[in-house]
Amino acid sequence: MRWYITVEAVRQYMRIQGYVGSTDGPIFDRAAIELEDLCDQAELKKEWAHDGKPRQLWQVRAMVGDYRTRLELTVAMEPRPEGPLPQLVRVRDKGA
Repeated sequence: MRWYITVEAVRQYMRIQGYVGSTDGPIFDRAAIELEDLCDQAELKKEWAHDGKPRQLWQVRAMVGDYRTRLELTVAMEPRPEGPLPQLVRVRDKGA
């Protein structure tokens, strides 16, 4: 795994996919696994700093229902107390 995936990122992915569930249980776990697989396929598109903290923007193609779309993944690069890996902090559907 290249990043930690935040609970909020999984929730955002669940909303995009139309999954109904909470932050625990089989639906959440399934969404987290799907998102992890998509992260492994993502391509780096841009790097910048937000409030002096480095960020990266990645994109990946994904199926949402019956259509293919682009997901935009925002990764915070600064070290966190949770561990040394960057964190996936936002998932957005950017359309085809």
